[in-house]
Amino acid sequence: MTKKNLLAIFILMILALAWAVSGIIITRKNEPQINNGRLVFARTASHRNISKITVTSSEGSISFEADNNMWLVKESDYYYANIELLNLLMSDIHTARYIGKQTFNKTLMEKLSLLMPAANETGAGTLIETFDEQGNPLDAIIIGKQNKKNNFYFVRPADKEEIWIADGNFLLPAEVYSWLMQPLFEFPENIFETISVTDGETTSTAARNNARAHFFNKENVVFPKAVIERYSYLIAEKVLSAQNFDETLFPRHKQIVLSTFNGLKITTDMFYDNKEYWIKITLSPMVLSTVAVNDYIKDNAFRFDGWYFKIPQAAGKVFANFNMM
Repeated sequence: MTKKNLLAIFILMILALAWAVSGIIITRKNEPQINNGRLVFARTASHRNISKITVTSSEGSISFEADNNMWLVKESDYYYANIELLNLLMSDIHTARYIGKQTFNKTLMEKLSLLMPAANETGAGTLIETFDEQGNPLDAIIIGKQNKKNNFYFVRPADKEEIWIADGNFLLPAEVYSWLMQPLFEFPENIFETISVTDGETTSTAARNNARAHFFNKENVVFPKAVIERYSYLIAEKVLSAQNFDETLFPRHKQIVLSTFNGLKITTDMFYDNKEYWIKITLSPMVLSTVAVNDYIKDNAFRFDGWYFKIPQAAGKVFANFNMM
């Protein structure tokens, strides 16, 4: 093979390589760009502690503030946040990563719900903002829709016109009550031994001697099942601290006291009218309470002491209408 032929072959190889490289560049320009797994909330993840998180949607804004290893919900008089839900959010903030970048256009941004949240705004996403210990902003990311397979989210930095795909769960309910420490009650129905109801000047009491027996008062059998069912699972729709709640605004007051076979006493004072039902909860031990009961009160009293809870109307009406006369 002559030098002339070798030179021709070498030139062809160079041209082929150039054609291949240009093809790769064009392909990558038209496809989502890989971002090598960069953290979505990179500045937040680099901080050991953050002091505040806000979650804003078209429904409104919810703020969480750190306080002595707890998270408090500003919009609920700084009541305690739902630990499980906050842990999921914190996990997303510290682990969610960019997967790919999409071609940007404003129509697509609206379609993917990546617009800045505003009341009744079509195409608005959910804005997550984080702040350091001094209150300085760290990250502001808008979370949009999931992809068709529901395994990624479309997201964008709030200050940039960019559309990205990112992993993460991003369970972000818009209702404030979903972010509160819930439920208020979660007791098995068979643990209750006595029930007492005070309505005005009248108090009536019923008891049973084992978990399978009926409740009896002095005159007959009592059927408090509808009330007891509410103690198996009850949520709060709203919370106010004692300093911001006025009992005198509500014309009616009713007290329900339940005691368990192992010595736990649950006193529920309800203040209500025809529209709203608010309860105050007090946990206390009976004379012969068990160690487990005392430990339960110690671990849970902070959730109730000094707080008033607005409960759903359905539950409030059950309490209001119940009597043992």
